Amino acid sequence: MLPYGLWRDEARHGLVALRILDDPTYRPVYVAGGGVNMPALIFYPFALAIKLFGVHPWSMRPVTALAGALTVLPLYALARRLFGARVGLLAALLLAVSSWHITISRFSFPTVFDPLFGLTGLWLLVAGLQELSIASVESRKWRWPAMLMLCGAGASLGLAVQTYHTGRVVPVVGAVLALGLLYDAWRQGSRTRSQFSILSSQFIIPLALGFLIVAGPIIAYALTQQASFNDRVSGVFLLSPEALKGQAPLAALDETLGRHLLLFNVRSDENGRHAPPGVPALDFVTGLGLLAGCGLGIAAAFTRRDWRGPFLVVAIALSMLPSALAVDAPHGMRAFGALAFACILAALGIDWLLKAQSAERKAQGKRARVVLRSTLYVLCSLALALNVYTYFGWMRTSTDVWMSFYPVHTQMGAYVHDLHARGQDAGRQIFVPEGVVANPVFAYLTNGITMQTYSGDVLSEPLRPGALFLLSGYVYERDKAVLAPYIGASPLPVVSGSPFPGRATPSFVGYAASPTLAIQAYGHEYTNGSQPSTPIGVPRSRIEAKGAIP
Repeated sequence: MLPYGLWRDEARHGLVALRILDDPTYRPVYVAGGGVNMPALIFYPFALAIKLFGVHPWSMRPVTALAGALTVLPLYALARRLFGARVGLLAALLLAVSSWHITISRFSFPTVFDPLFGLTGLWLLVAGLQELSIASVESRKWRWPAMLMLCGAGASLGLAVQTYHTGRVVPVVGAVLALGLLYDAWRQGSRTRSQFSILSSQFIIPLALGFLIVAGPIIAYALTQQASFNDRVSGVFLLSPEALKGQAPLAALDETLGRHLLLFNVRSDENGRHAPPGVPALDFVTGLGLLAGCGLGIAAAFTRRDWRGPFLVVAIALSMLPSALAVDAPHGMRAFGALAFACILAALGIDWLLKAQSAERKAQGKRARVVLRSTLYVLCSLALALNVYTYFGWMRTSTDVWMSFYPVHTQMGAYVHDLHARGQDAGRQIFVPEGVVANPVFAYLTNGITMQTYSGDVLSEPLRPGALFLLSGYVYERDKAVLAPYIGASPLPVVSGSPFPGRATPSFVGYAASPTLAIQAYGHEYTNGSQPSTPIGVPRSRIEAKGAIP
């Protein structure tokens, strides 16, 4: 299972999904509490996944994995409309193999839905305007296929706003694209001012209508609950007094700008949940193509007044704003929306480099085409190999990666859940560390299951025969000695969790309570659920500390 373990935010999303399933009256538009603070739209697919699969560490991840896989389709469609089929295919391939994209797609977070809905909206935006013809303008008739596409574009952009905080910039990207398309229609067409006004109205009205219908609930919430809607964004805002800590605002902006300029090709996120710390966000092939694409796009804007390259650069910049204007930057989750546009620009650059090579070999005819195709295959294979190694090799065993999740809480919680599902916990005490129980990951996986806790050698209730103690794999040797009065001096494990990646150490270890010590604790054998009112053998202070004795 990759990633190995759940993160606490994933578990909080699961708890919201469980509440949606359990409470028919709970149908939020925005979740402002419980450490979540984001639009609620994607929690409904999460709830459906839990209903279908049950509560497991992986239950919600097929939803995001599917969304990540589907994202390559609108990316291809958009790039094909703007630059042709070859650039579209290459951009889709670069995104499909990107370790950054795969990592976020396997994370139970709504972030991956942002590019899925956003790219779909942008594709329909381009397709809708291209569908509008001069004839429909001159006749002043509405072109209904185009209207439906544009209405769908607005609806998709409205869905993007309701995914993650990064989705708030998607309508701005859509507006920039719309301006570029209208500029292109005005520059290349032979329309009068009246005809262009009609075209603009036929373009804008269904687009705005679709957006307002779908985004209406979140817009209403934002207008009526401004404090909670902006709580998370303001809490991580780079220029807030708490974040600046005496630093000059311009200095903070200069620092974050420098970090984000290096994000793709030098050094990305330091958070192991998003990427291997300290390495570029893009592989060598995609990064090289991105540099070439940036140069090509800027040059085309000056020489041919081609707006498409600058649009991609602006789209990347806008999509990185949620990361650039927040603390802990660069942040792979907040900058994730820029990846798709970077892949299109990289594909454009690689395509240009290959065409330049082909032009030099044009006189060689068939041999040049063979060299061109071979070079393309080699580059694609190299990009695939680099990302496969990063994700399935490096990240799988990297301590910086798997320790950034909660592997102990995940494996221990899954074990308790499985015991409960098999009915093997009936009437049995299961003692887990007090700190583990308080964690959202464990709370999500053991939702509705009653357990006992221990803190040091203090138990939450009197010990009974047959009890099971679960110890964290990080400190089980230490805790084993502390719990010796209950499990014996040299206990043998009855269960061991799956080992940490790349290590032999188990994620958790389980020990049964010593029958002799448990019997001594009660003064007689415990049978048929009977127990004395006052246990003996366990220090009274340990029990009273947790309220086990009134």
